[in-house]
Amino acid sequence: MSLSESEYKAAAFEKRLAHLITCGAYTKANLGFPVQPNRGITHYVRGFLKRFIEEHDQRKKIYRTETKYLSLKHQVMISKGHKSQNWTAERLAQLHFFESYEHPLEIIDRQGVVLGYRFRLPPHLITALEESEAILPVIKATKQTRGSYLVRHYAHWADFSDKVFESSDYQKQKEAADRWLEANKPLFQHLSNFLRIYNPEMWVGMTKSSFNASDGHLLGLARPWHGIAIGQGMGSEGGKDHQDWQDRMSVFNAVVPFGATGWKGAEVVLWQLGIKVAVERGDCFMFKGAIIAHKACAITEGQRNFIDLFCHKSVYDVQNRVKEEAGQAKSTDIRKRAPSKPNLDTGKKSNSKEIAQEAGVKKEGED
Repeated sequence: MSLSESEYKAAAFEKRLAHLITCGAYTKANLGFPVQPNRGITHYVRGFLKRFIEEHDQRKKIYRTETKYLSLKHQVMISKGHKSQNWTAERLAQLHFFESYEHPLEIIDRQGVVLGYRFRLPPHLITALEESEAILPVIKATKQTRGSYLVRHYAHWADFSDKVFESSDYQKQKEAADRWLEANKPLFQHLSNFLRIYNPEMWVGMTKSSFNASDGHLLGLARPWHGIAIGQGMGSEGGKDHQDWQDRMSVFNAVVPFGATGWKGAEVVLWQLGIKVAVERGDCFMFKGAIIAHKACAITEGQRNFIDLFCHKSVYDVQNRVKEEAGQAKSTDIRKRAPSKPNLDTGKKSNSKEIAQEAGVKKEGED
């Protein structure tokens, strides 16, 4: 007996709901508020999912690109950061353009892998972001490899190091940086809440990596993202072609432009996908900047500011190394522990402590 459309949707909803809980995206420990005795965690997650479906799934427009996610990853492995000769002004004029509109925009490949997602943010979060700009210390303008504008990084990363550390901008501006981060905490939480349902596996992986195995401190200044690039005063030339080679390939960058006076232009080009996406005030654009070459187009009027949330691959590399070393030490310790000898008369262990020790060795060995 085949299911009706409504029955199929109900079954799919329940399956998705169960997955959000079983994958660890929602637990009593990370829910953020106490679960009432007469209501289980499923009650709350059901409400979150219903609202998400109404705001996103039922409203989004989908664009399917011929470019495959796996092909993009392969290109990263072989290109080593060299610029493609196809990134030209002539080709820029031929790209398919997506203007900004109220509906979310989802960009996927033919296998259904999401490469980008644009959606609108609540206006009060953008207003708070713009007002908090006054908190940021004044810095000198420097010519960046990605364009001429002010930029600073508040981040945890481990670039060219065997330990995770705070970025120099964050260390030098810590007092003001912490006030700015606190002022925009609702924005980061909103972005986290979106990703938590939209891609729970990504969110779980990012939050797990927020624990620094080397010293036990929490990582991430915009959790679940580890860091934020803050760009100010992007002018007429826009940005330059680049890929975020140091970012983790499986994690979305989250770009939020802002500027109370507004601007025109600065559309985001995704070269390998052959598209140009308008990302205007009030929009958030999440995409995989580590594997997709991109740039902000020229600005024809006004100035544009932005934040770019990211996770550097180096943090994961350090954490994996620490875990491997801990596992090797654990394995060495197990090998050094000799098993207890049985009583030759009875075949039993000499005492309960030895039995427990041997059981422990066996369990650890199975891990």
